[in-house]
Parts: sequence; structure tokens; C-alpha cells
Amino acid sequence: MTLSVHPYQDSDDAEWDAFLGRTAQGSFLHSRRFLSYHGDRFQDESILVRDEKGKLVAVFPAAVSPLQPGCVV
Repeated sequence: MTLSVHPYQDSDDAEWDAFLGRTAQGSFLHSRRFLSYHGDRFQDESILVRDEKGKLVAVFPAAVSPLQPGCVV
């Protein structure tokens, strides 16, 4: 299986949250609504992972560390 990684964009909100709603591990803390509400507190570096057909298979919430600007957490 070939996977591709894409940086999160605002236009991905609905697809991200719909995907999260279908997972067992997702919580409101990972939702774009929650992350966007707190977006002024961090520099978002989230990514989406897609298969070779373009289907979303994973989301990865991430941000630049406030203590180590060169590090994504």
C-alpha cells in the first residue's frame, strides 16, 4: 500500500472530523473544532495520510513545540 502525507488545510475540516467520528480512538480533543478554537495558542502542523486512491486513512494532530521551536509535537 502506498501512502501519501499532506499538510492540514482549513478546507480539510469537515473530512477530518467525519473521519474522526468513525474511529474508536478519536476524541473531541482531536477534532478540528476543538483545535481551531485553541488555534491561537499553537502553530498547527497537523497532517493527513491518504492511500493511493486518495482515501483518508489517518489524521495526525501536531503543533510546533513552544519550548523547542524546531520540534513538532
